Amino acid sequence: KTRSGDLRTVLVSIEQIVLGGEPCVLNIINDITERKRVENEFISVVSHELRTPIHSLEGALDLQST
Repeated sequence: KTRSGDLRTVLVSIEQIVLGGEPCVLNIINDITERKRVENEFISVVSHELRTPIHSLEGALDLQST
């Protein structure tokens, strides 16, 4: 959550390293909010595009079976 109250999706990478002979922890935080939004939008579009022909096929099969 940002200071302004926005929720962000982050990818956190934590690795133990030695720096100057001292053990340290390296934290890398990447904001992937936009990437997740685009991914979710893509999945939604693909799902919609696949449903349309499947419904057409189902309708055609229903007509043939009656």
